[in-house]
Amino acid sequence: MTERPVPSFEEYLRQRGFDVRARGAFVRRMFVTAWGEPGFHRFWRLWNPLYGYALFRLYVAIGGARRPLVASFVVFVACGFFLHDLWLVPTRAKLGFNTTLAFAVFWALASLSRVLAPRLKQETWGRRVNALVNAGCIGVGLTVGAALGSLLSRWL
Repeated sequence: MTERPVPSFEEYLRQRGFDVRARGAFVRRMFVTAWGEPGFHRFWRLWNPLYGYALFRLYVAIGGARRPLVASFVVFVACGFFLHDLWLVPTRAKLGFNTTLAFAVFWALASLSRVLAPRLKQETWGRRVNALVNAGCIGVGLTVGAALGSLLSRWL
């Protein structure tokens, strides 16, 4: 079985509906359109395509096509740790894992969203409702991540 080559950044953006020539449309799709996507999993595919492409390459490198759940979990947790928690170390007395844990929750919510998508039919819900659901998923992830981080900090 031959593996497909990893798409270039421009191909990756085009596959996600970004117009690389229109800066305003690019920013709008990233910061506005993403929130109204039907399904939390689809929100993540559009949110921050710059990090998204690097994370997509990590996903492919660790065998995402063969083990999508494991690969996506690793990518979400790596994103939470390396792009968020690790950067906060200079401002804290110790390393915290709140965002890493939040991203583990985001992974669970995005995976569940993907599985439930055919049953939920979120395409019919309207952009505002989908935006509220996606924002709610962010809120749940951050809240649960903070709670788990607080519990974890008591043990460490």
